[in-house]
Amino acid sequence: MAKVTTSPLITAIGQKIGSLVFQACAGGIAVRVQKIKTQTKPTAAQTYKENYRILANAWQKALNQTQRNAWIATAVSNPIKDIFGNDTTLNGWAFFLKINLPLLSAGNSLLTSPPSPLTVTTPTSFTASASASGLTIQIDSVAPALAASEQIVVGIRPFQKPSWGRVPARLPTIATSAANPSFPFDFSANYLNKFGLLPLGMSIGCTLHVVNSTNGIYSTRLYITFEVAA
Repeated sequence: MAKVTTSPLITAIGQKIGSLVFQACAGGIAVRVQKIKTQTKPTAAQTYKENYRILANAWQKALNQTQRNAWIATAVSNPIKDIFGNDTTLNGWAFFLKINLPLLSAGNSLLTSPPSPLTVTTPTSFTASASASGLTIQIDSVAPALAASEQIVVGIRPFQKPSWGRVPARLPTIATSAANPSFPFDFSANYLNKFGLLPLGMSIGCTLHVVNSTNGIYSTRLYITFEVAA
């Protein structure tokens, strides 16, 4: 902070010029540069925003009216369930977004025409394991068996104690497999880059859902907890 000699101009315009802030101090008037706060968005939020922008641009400019009409018709014939279990019909844009956002998030290309059939395997169970000595964490199995076009999306959060806090229904996505994944599906690099080491006995919360890479339909999520073994 530097001391300055004031002038009638400073007094007339107030205590700030641009990013320069003038303050009274024991020796007279001092000037400092105002700090500008920056807010960095999480990578997941940035990715979602970019994917949304891509899809909005595609709907408005890349698709022709015939293609948009096809999405509108498919949305009408494929109502979704709302939170109360009632059938709700989306408009064409919302249905286009519903199908393509999971595809882009899983690293696939967007669909310009509505897919058929709109099906995906719903997992009933899965198992996972982690090794402290081997620094490995993986999905060991998923039941029932997945179709060749399907991939898994893993969300995860480590806990030092199983009793710490309430587990959120949707954990941060950390890994997405290629279509037709083989098991065990190892995502050690993804985990270690984000969370670091795997302490022995640490509890890990994990969600898994399935995405059909050809139609963007995704299943409900399953949740399990498991501990890091030796």
